[in-house]
Amino acid sequence: MTERPKIEWLSPLPPCRSGIADYTNDVAEALSAVADVRYWNFFGDDGRGLSPRFLVADWNKVEGRRALECAGIPIYHFGNNPQFHRPMWHLIRRWPGIAVIHDQVLLGLAADAFARRSTPEGFTRTMQRYYGAEGIAASRDILQGTADLIELGPRFPFTPYVLKRATAAVVHTRALRDFVAARFDMPLLYAPLPYRGGGLSSHRGGFRNPLQIVVFGHLGPNRRLPSILAAISESPYRDRLHLTVAGEIAGRAEIAGRIERLQLDGHVTILGFVTEQRLAQLLAGSDVAINLRFPTMGEASHSQLHLWAAGLPTLATNTGWYAEQPETTLVRIEPAREIEGIKEFIALAFEQPQLLLEVGRKGREWVERVHSPMLYAENLVEFLGSIAGPPWRRARPRSMLGRIRALFGSRRRRDQAHPPG
Repeated sequence: MTERPKIEWLSPLPPCRSGIADYTNDVAEALSAVADVRYWNFFGDDGRGLSPRFLVADWNKVEGRRALECAGIPIYHFGNNPQFHRPMWHLIRRWPGIAVIHDQVLLGLAADAFARRSTPEGFTRTMQRYYGAEGIAASRDILQGTADLIELGPRFPFTPYVLKRATAAVVHTRALRDFVAARFDMPLLYAPLPYRGGGLSSHRGGFRNPLQIVVFGHLGPNRRLPSILAAISESPYRDRLHLTVAGEIAGRAEIAGRIERLQLDGHVTILGFVTEQRLAQLLAGSDVAINLRFPTMGEASHSQLHLWAAGLPTLATNTGWYAEQPETTLVRIEPAREIEGIKEFIALAFEQPQLLLEVGRKGREWVERVHSPMLYAENLVEFLGSIAGPPWRRARPRSMLGRIRALFGSRRRRDQAHPPG
């Protein structure tokens, strides 16, 4: 591409409490070296963290419409949280652009969007169109408020609904890359999630006494806090460890009650949301981390990049993006034996600490080698150069023959090279 591309970036922005806002913050400086980017802010003072270092425009209908129709390439970012992704859901329907799919499961976003802009019948018809009779039954439970969206999400992800309205896609997991390539005839870029490390120290010569365990992030039910607490309460090492939990917790009162019932008050500290500076201090003062996801929403984990950069040995669920990572960089457990796996990880920290310290070192090497913001920005700009030029067309779902060909390697996509583990 000879000219710097002009990009309209539609995403939650810092200081929004969103991993995708953190991702935008991580890649902004690298993007500024290779493209002209305007970041659209939908969240008032909560979205102005990139200003004045970068061009941030507050969204309004007149200026925004002119920009998306006449200016740069719209790049929409989709996650499952309606609070941060509701605007992108509606805008891509009117002004098609590139969809960056951060979560493969978008059911929570879809349910919210239909509830606000459509009738119950419209939601049910759409569920039927994509998911048949099962979709009809699930839509009724969702509309009645009796459905568990975390449990239903993997069965009714709603990603195809967004992709049908996009001109191209960017994904951060190999599973989602294969899902899109098999179903849609559209330009596709796979690139590992970028991370700007900020100089976190990762020198670890041994573990503390008591052992310091950390869990952090946006802690919904799929982050498995009840299982973690149960494993600690049953561990023979419970009196020689301390767990710190940082982040917004869904059902915090229930978790607090569970801690009391398990008599873990002296072994667990709940911090709630912490600043980036406080998080860096917390990770530097921790020995190991637990970063479970089940069921996974199909996302790459920004929190795991934090943990790798800090050199923290981490226990993860052997599913989704975590299952794609080199086995030397994580300790993994199967969902079917979750509590036992957590107890074994804790025992490993006491009985074979050098093994876990090596896992932490390998994780640090991996994040530095693969998750570079500049490499991500360069690959994105190269991708734009390969597809730019009007008229852009929306994606077309693949025919059955096209799906078969895609599954056997005739996929038209551009992949960022993924170094061997």
